[in-house]
Amino acid sequence: MAAMGCEVYGYDIGNTHVMKTNTNPKLHFKVAQIGSGGKSKQLMDLLQENGHANKSITYFKADIEGEEMPGIPIWIRSGALNNVKQLSFEFHSVERFARKYWAIIQDLYRMGFRIISYDPNFCTTMSENGFYEFFEIVFRKTEICNE
Repeated sequence: MAAMGCEVYGYDIGNTHVMKTNTNPKLHFKVAQIGSGGKSKQLMDLLQENGHANKSITYFKADIEGEEMPGIPIWIRSGALNNVKQLSFEFHSVERFARKYWAIIQDLYRMGFRIISYDPNFCTTMSENGFYEFFEIVFRKTEICNE
């Protein structure tokens, strides 16, 4: 995405090799744990730090290793997702938390997001009940089609 001219902001809990060796001026990497508690930073705080709290964000991807379930409701309430046009998440422990994920999806629908893609992560094993534990899901806002 950065090679196509997009500004890309990435966060990871460790200073990875990719972060250390990046030379692309469009890629902005920072060490931060995004989540819902402990040492985690809130998404709205990161948006404010980057000057993006009131800017349109074309695409937002989060793979925060299980923190999406407690984190996304906070992001919705804080307004951090208000200016996001497309969202991509990896949901973890889907079978165990299906009802909570369904509530999150309903909240995102109320914000105008619609599912445009979803796939199980086939790198994980299937449970005894036939569910994959990790699930990739992409949403877009309905008004994006009117732009």
